[in-house]
Amino acid sequence: MKTKSERQKAKITIIAILLAGSCFLTYYFHVVLQSGTVFTHFFYIPVILASLWWKRKGLAVAIFLAVFLIFSNHFLRDYVVTANDYLRALMFIAIGLVVTTLNERTARAQEKTAHLNAVLRAIQNVNHLIAKEKDHDRLLKGICDNLIEFRGYYSGWIALFDESGGLVTTAESGFGKDFLSMIDYLKRGELPACAQKALPQSDVVVTEDMLTACADCSIARMYGGRGAMTIRLEYDGKVYGLISASIPIDFATDEEQQTLFKDIARDIGFALHSIELEQERKRVEEELKEHHEHLEELVAERTAELSKVNEQLKQNISERKLVEEVLREKEKKLENQAQHLEKVNSALSVLLEHREEEKKKLEENILTNVKKLILPYIERIHKGSLDGDNKKYLSIIKSDLKNLISPFANKLSSKYFDLTPTEIQIADLIKFGKSSKEVASLLNVSSNAISFHRGNIRNKLGLLNKKINLGSYLQSLSR
Repeated sequence: MKTKSERQKAKITIIAILLAGSCFLTYYFHVVLQSGTVFTHFFYIPVILASLWWKRKGLAVAIFLAVFLIFSNHFLRDYVVTANDYLRALMFIAIGLVVTTLNERTARAQEKTAHLNAVLRAIQNVNHLIAKEKDHDRLLKGICDNLIEFRGYYSGWIALFDESGGLVTTAESGFGKDFLSMIDYLKRGELPACAQKALPQSDVVVTEDMLTACADCSIARMYGGRGAMTIRLEYDGKVYGLISASIPIDFATDEEQQTLFKDIARDIGFALHSIELEQERKRVEEELKEHHEHLEELVAERTAELSKVNEQLKQNISERKLVEEVLREKEKKLENQAQHLEKVNSALSVLLEHREEEKKKLEENILTNVKKLILPYIERIHKGSLDGDNKKYLSIIKSDLKNLISPFANKLSSKYFDLTPTEIQIADLIKFGKSSKEVASLLNVSSNAISFHRGNIRNKLGLLNKKINLGSYLQSLSR
């Protein structure tokens, strides 16, 4: 197989041969034949090939041929002047620009598709990890490793804080020993600029130039000219910390990328909340166990005391009334302790029921996110201009996502299930504050079509003829 250098040399050789042929044709027709026959169609071959191979640098070939054709009119063909050659010279440059633009857009679309596929694979692995990992240190480290495993992100780090803002723990991937200085920085209670912006809000903070925006950050140089996305980790109003990941600058400003990153942060926040509930449950169970053991010790002590009392009764009948009074007092204490134990058992039952509700809510979130937010975008990518291999990989991802949600999809319900997939997609964009014109542009449909779907959504949500803002109402449903 030829190396990249060998392929580049072969391309240069081909273009050189084609340019030499173009020069020969110009000389032959202008000087030898002295004919006005159009022969410049051959010029388009090196122009198009150079634009496809070298993009904007390939425009030099089109400019050379245009200039060569114009000068040939003055030095080789002075017996006749034709304006058509000037038009053809401009067409060489125009064709080169068009091919270069289309080639760059195609490469950009392929690069974005490949990056989205990598991000989706990383999200799938993170969701698997969240479902099975109960230790938050291993969970955070596993999340960072999965985010960069498929090159969806270049590096990432997570920091958790307590209620007073003190550092609890950190995890990173892609920084290595260079991240130790960041840990010391955070332990001192200092935060980089991106973290200071992310903690007070729930939206993604995009930093396009880390060296300029975070000059005081000890790991800014590690981003290597790439951008960064930072967002806080929260659930049910509680902020646990923040996550930051490096990504190409062009992708960092993409709304789809920000939405996926926000979904990752929301899932991590829920996982931390679940681990917190699990730790609280274990603590209550441990306290209950200790209380039960203490109660058994008390019962054993009381039993021993009763035995002694019975012996004393046999020895001294006169003390019988006194012993009976002591027994009544002991029985009353035992009854109070039994009632306390029953209350503790009731509290534990409530905690267990709450845990089941949280588990069901997690399943609903996963199903809704995958089925109503991720799958529609995959369908749009699938309908786009992808080659056979990419379509095959996209189909595999789609099948894996459906297999992921299938075990619990039948037992979940959602306020959006009465809507069609298109209406769900439009409702999701409206929820994020998009106007009808912006939604129409994103979905490549007319504004009238969006207005029609808005009416259907309001009707299905029971908002028809009501003065209720649709976007605000959709946001209230997602809380």
